[in-house]
Amino acid sequence: MNPQFRNIDLEITTAIEPKRMISELGTDIIVLFSGPVESGYFLAIETSIEYPLVEDTINQFKSLFNQLSPMALSEWSSATNKTFNFGYDCKSDCSKYELHIPFSAVAILADLGASIGITLYNTAEQDAAANP
Repeated sequence: MNPQFRNIDLEITTAIEPKRMISELGTDIIVLFSGPVESGYFLAIETSIEYPLVEDTINQFKSLFNQLSPMALSEWSSATNKTFNFGYDCKSDCSKYELHIPFSAVAILADLGASIGITLYNTAEQDAAANP
């Protein structure tokens, strides 16, 4: 069974807290983590609505960034790391993982100056932990 798309987390590292950006994204995002780290400030967010497709999630992020003010976009531009981390659920018995990220999604991320990360979640381990 091929991995199933779960979500996309956006992970950002900046020199200082991107307060304006966080404020303007408002309730359209869920903040997973926001705080100081050794390399500056780390922010991890995801869209407040979970979309079933990669393209829909990326298009939502694009829409949100298109609405940001120049000041908030300046905070984004100054980030030292911008990674869209694609999460996929997979079973431990899967012998091959083949993932396809559509060109349209890659093009949007390239325009945003961001990198791509991929996380595979072993759902068999999660199922076992939930049902001991």
